[in-house]
Amino acid sequence: MIQALFYALPSMLLIFAIYLIGFRKALQKFLALEASRILVVIAMTLCLLALLGFILIYYQLKTACLIWLFCLILLMGVLALMVYQLLKAKDQNSKP
Repeated sequence: MIQALFYALPSMLLIFAIYLIGFRKALQKFLALEASRILVVIAMTLCLLALLGFILIYYQLKTACLIWLFCLILLMGVLALMVYQLLKAKDQNSKP
């Protein structure tokens, strides 16, 4: 199970980064951001993490892959918290 996750996760990160770049204007409007630069930075970070994941899997560095996976889970948690806070602030600003 974890082996399949190691092989699929870098590809999913790359797809998610492409999604962020492709739909950054819609996401900027949805999250009520003033500039889309933060979305581009997050997408580039995800691309670099995907590249690192591909390299670690290619060289079969198991311990480094586990550390990479743990850091990736932390990053996704922080991103989810940021989106939650942005949507919460947007909802409070739209109430009379």
